[in-house]
Formats: sequence, structure tokens, C-alpha cells
Amino acid sequence: MGPLPVKRHAEARVIGALDDTPVVILQGARQVGKSTLAGEVAGLRSGRVVTLDDDAVRAAAAIDPARFIDAAPGLLVIDEVQRVPALLLAIKVAVDRDRRPGRFLLAGSANLLRLRSVQDSLAGRAETIELFGFLQGELRGERERFINRAMTTVLEVGWKSPMTRREYLDAACTCGYPEVVFRRPHRRAAWYDSYTSRIVDRDVADRPVGDALLDLAHSGVVDQSGPAGDRQTQDRRSRQRTCRASGQHLARAHAPDPPAGTSRRTA
Repeated sequence: MGPLPVKRHAEARVIGALDDTPVVILQGARQVGKSTLAGEVAGLRSGRVVTLDDDAVRAAAAIDPARFIDAAPGLLVIDEVQRVPALLLAIKVAVDRDRRPGRFLLAGSANLLRLRSVQDSLAGRAETIELFGFLQGELRGERERFINRAMTTVLEVGWKSPMTRREYLDAACTCGYPEVVFRRPHRRAAWYDSYTSRIVDRDVADRPVGDALLDLAHSGVVDQSGPAGDRQTQDRRSRQRTCRASGQHLARAHAPDPPAGTSRRTA
């Protein structure tokens, strides 16, 4: 894992959680930078990193989960932990024997609590940190202060943004996936198309729901044109039910919940 091209604000949260919590779970959608961040934290903590994408490592973890996690005396970082759900129960047993903070950092592209094969939630033993794509502040090397400014009673009359309207539009359309941020603008759409198709075709377990989700994405998901006849209303409600079901499958896949203050329609 190479050095982080952009300093992530979440790094401080992960390190803070490791200071007082036995297990820290770093989760988020694919390609948002979880493995890179986990590797960076491991370097700062002299931790050992293993990835369950490796066939031999995954086989060893599946054959004897308890022995696998006991092999590391310090911080053990397990990437793609969702590939061997039995590790969660072994980690629970290990933590109950030794509750030292900072023992495990687990990174995965699935919401572990929504996987049917997971036998324990690690409640009271773990802290979950959701990682999203790059924030605008991260890309600019600064902390975002919009919420603080919005909540203050002092209005910044006459304040002028250093960004142009075109730059705002470009930032909104780029979003925060690292692979997209560093691509040329005309190549971003191809990445998004490939990303979405592969998640729906491969990672969503229920193929009919995945197909329905693609249909919804192309048709606009929810009709907001206003009052409609009974038939149109029924069609709209049917699409909304399908969208909710699709969202549940994507959540297991894992497409994370948007940050507080946003909706799935705009996130």
C-alpha cells in the first residue's frame, strides 16, 4: 500500500478509536480508500496487515479463525474481513479474554451487521467508522467549516467564494471516489458506468432486484411530477417499493448510507 495521496480526515477518528476500543471497523463502498487508510494507520501503529483477498490467507483464516487472529501480538489489520465472517466470533472471544484497546482494525466493503452469515455484532467491543469518498476539504488540505458557519448567528455579508461557478459544478459532478478525482473529466463517466454495472451484476445477491435497480436508475427512480391518475400513482408506488428493496440489497453489497443531512436521491 502506497502513501495516501490525500490526507483523510477519518484517520484521526480511527486512531482515536484505537486508543480506547478493542475493535475498530472501517467500512464503506468499494474504492473509497479503506485499504489505503487502514495501511496508513497500521504503519503509524506498527501493526500487521493481512488481506483476505489473498487465497492462502483467506484459507488459513477459514480453517482456524482463533489461531489466525492470535498470531499478531500488536494491532492486526484485516482487510476485506467480510470474506470470512467466522472471524467475527473468534475476535469476540479474543476480546472477551483480553480487552486491551487497539487490538483489531477491520476493513471491509460490506456492512457486517447486514450480512446473514455474521454470528455476532461485537456490540460493546467495536466502534464503526464509515469512510466515504474524498471530501472537498480533504482535496484542498483544509477542514470544512460550512456547518459551523451555517449555525452561527453572524452572517458573512459580502463574502465571496474563491471558486468560480464552473468549479463548483465540476466538484459536484466529480464526487469523491479517488479513482474519479484523478481522472480526466471525459473519462469519469466510463468509470462510473463500469463501477455501477459490476456491483449490480456481481455483488448484489438477488439478480432480479439488481436488474430492477438499473431500470430505476435509468428511469429516474421516483416520479415527482405532481398529482397523477390512479394508474400512475400505483406505478410510482411500485417503483418506490422496488427502490427500497434494491437499497437493502445494495446496503449488503455495500453501498453506504449517505452522510447526515443528505438523502439517497441527492447523495
